Amino acid sequence: MDPRLVEHLGRPPYDMLMKAIEVDGDCSGVVLELVRKTRLRKRARLIAGLERAREQRRLPAAAVYEEVVRRPPDQDAFETAMALVEEDGGWASLLLLTHLMETSSDAALRGRMGIAALRMDAKALTSKGASLEGRSWLTPCDGQGLTAVMLHVVDKARIPRQGLIFLDVQRGILDGMRKLVMAPTDELALEEVLIAVSDIPVAEMDLAVAADVLDRACRRSLGRARRCPSRAFSVLSLVKGQTLGALPEATPASKLPGKDRLQERVGAGAPFPPWVFLVEEVEMMTPSSFDPRTGFNKSVRFLAEQISHHQGMLNRLRAMCAHQASWHLLRGDVDAAADLAALAEAQDDASLLPLIEIMIEGIQDRVAPGEGATAAVSP
Repeated sequence: MDPRLVEHLGRPPYDMLMKAIEVDGDCSGVVLELVRKTRLRKRARLIAGLERAREQRRLPAAAVYEEVVRRPPDQDAFETAMALVEEDGGWASLLLLTHLMETSSDAALRGRMGIAALRMDAKALTSKGASLEGRSWLTPCDGQGLTAVMLHVVDKARIPRQGLIFLDVQRGILDGMRKLVMAPTDELALEEVLIAVSDIPVAEMDLAVAADVLDRACRRSLGRARRCPSRAFSVLSLVKGQTLGALPEATPASKLPGKDRLQERVGAGAPFPPWVFLVEEVEMMTPSSFDPRTGFNKSVRFLAEQISHHQGMLNRLRAMCAHQASWHLLRGDVDAAADLAALAEAQDDASLLPLIEIMIEGIQDRVAPGEGATAAVSP
């Protein structure tokens, strides 16, 4: 602590905060010293005084309690400071939490910061607000359940901003990137670039629906206690305050789609890159090995039956089908949406066997021509 502050330690919290800001522009170090020197039974009174002073000066909680969060003298001090930082919310709190999440050498602290930051963003997404101006798009998911949301939002200062956030249909938020749009003509740049480089069609949706998609992703991440990079939070902030809409849910078809129909929905006939397993996934779930020249050393039917016993994979496939049903519905393809919704809600695990076979055959179709390839894919 700056020697010029030592003589002020016995003064009221407001005086301490003001003197600290006057001396070095920061007060969190002084607050840490005050908390450290105050006995536990008197700490509530100290915190109450600090809060009154903070409100008078309109200081963010992160500016006051940063050092207590970083270097807490005890668990009680840490929990109190964390609660105040989270409750205050705002960019200062979010930046502090994400910074500690990415830089702390303490794994437990990194995890705690990540969950707190995500909880703040989820709360912001679900708060009541007005409709924002802009557009958004949803990509289909791939064979590993990965998808993306693209945003073009005009902020209160009439500045257009774009963001791209990557999601997992099961695990939630993965990563994100954001940029300032320099001219109105750049509005569709994000959409056009994505389609040009990856040949992926997108479904346009209202910003309110995009906020709902991101809110659900936040909740999935929270449920799995997953950390998210700060880049993702900068994209989520684009739709903070947006009133939530609802991602459309398709009415399931009365009959499950057969394999030929599924080929049109998610296989070789789909309007997006076909769903295909990773070779490593199949090898991990089955007693098989893969040769780039001849394919798998087991039949597709055998591999599919083995994979159908892995509940985690079945859950992923159902989540993928549910996502894709909504994607088709956004694009106006009611029949495709109904087929995939039926598969997503099918209770019988065997119902997913045709889909699993298609995703295995997608690997085999890429096998270099060679003797033995045909035998490897025989039913």
